Amino acid sequence: MARRFFGERQYRDAMGFRWRGGDISRIEGFSDAVFAFSVTLLIVSLEVPRTFATLLQTMKGFFAFAASFAILIWIWHIHYLFFRRYGLQDAFTKTINAVLLFVVLFYVYPLKFVFTNVIHFWSGGENATVLPDGLQVPILGAGDSSTMMIVYGIGFVAVFLSYVLLYWNARKRREELRLTPLELFITTMHLRQYLLCVLVGLISMTIVLVGGDSASALSGFSYALLGPLLGIHGLLSSRTWKTLEAQSRQQQQQRPQQFPGRPGGPQQQGQRHQERPQRPYTQPRRHQQGGRGQGQQGQSGGQPGQPRQEDQQQQRRRS
Repeated sequence: MARRFFGERQYRDAMGFRWRGGDISRIEGFSDAVFAFSVTLLIVSLEVPRTFATLLQTMKGFFAFAASFAILIWIWHIHYLFFRRYGLQDAFTKTINAVLLFVVLFYVYPLKFVFTNVIHFWSGGENATVLPDGLQVPILGAGDSSTMMIVYGIGFVAVFLSYVLLYWNARKRREELRLTPLELFITTMHLRQYLLCVLVGLISMTIVLVGGDSASALSGFSYALLGPLLGIHGLLSSRTWKTLEAQSRQQQQQRPQQFPGRPGGPQQQGQRHQERPQRPYTQPRRHQQGGRGQGQQGQSGGQPGQPRQEDQQQQRRRS
């Protein structure tokens, strides 16, 4: 982590956050494999339909698959941004990431079950399904809808609580990561954003715990609060973010341009070379045309072509 950090990578995302993650780590590789396996569990059918009627029956699960896939991609995107921005690989991050992956695998089936049955009931389907052995059983029995929403809420809260802990750890290590004021604000903003997601999940479970089966529909609709809450939070945070981003750009423009990771690079050295005062060029004394003493009239006071006084004294000593 330290080697990648001190490499001073210059890539910044749309929010002005400098990415500290280098090459894909083993944590990210393993996490991507788990997310890919989770998407595999959402597949509508593993077999190709043999009849058109079977195809139409299979296509009824397309919208449930699309909704579940979109939520998993949202969770993966949050995971991707965190490890690209911070590149943390400490023990706390590994532990919380392992818990997150475990919850994602647990969360897949409740997620698929909720959306499949919600779309089934909205389309006028009956509260019954036929098992492979021909036995017809109800989809939801007495008390099942409230239990289903509680299980779904536990998975939802656990996922975003894991992200709250990951961003809390990154904020705690702000000095080690050398976060700028803009990056520290973005970290705190995401921390508050995922706390709001946890709050919505707790509200949904509270509704169904108090109201029972009759309040299960209201418990499901309570997740629609995510849009307004996150929108208002983003609107209130945008003013501070724009101010810090403008200050960050101004500081970057004031810095001398140089190659990343090499202070005093060729561009800066070229500026220093141009700033050196140019000295007037003087011809060497002993390499002028016309004899040894030419060009020294101002210094020796003699005529051109005449030997200097020092040479005359040396000749007298020799004689």
